[in-house]
This record gives sequence, C-alpha cells and structure tokens, in this order.
Amino acid sequence: VRVDEARQLLLIKGAVPGAKGGFVTVRPAVKVKIKKGAN
Repeated sequence: VRVDEARQLLLIKGAVPGAKGGFVTVRPAVKVKIKKGAN
C-alpha cells in the first residue's frame, strides 16, 4: 500500500472486490486479542 498525496491516490496491490469504477471504503481493521488457552 502506498499513498500519493499530490494526486490524492491510495495505491493497493492485489484484488479489490466490487465493480470497475466503483467506490471503495477504506477503514481501520477491528482486531481482538485472543485470550490464553482459547485455542
């Protein structure tokens, strides 16, 4: 992932779901800590 601030672009490597020309919402991931012994 790279950011081009001059052209206001977010460059993403790989597949992005959705139709061509569509909008993509980028937001922070929700991460949950795993308790010891849960596995």
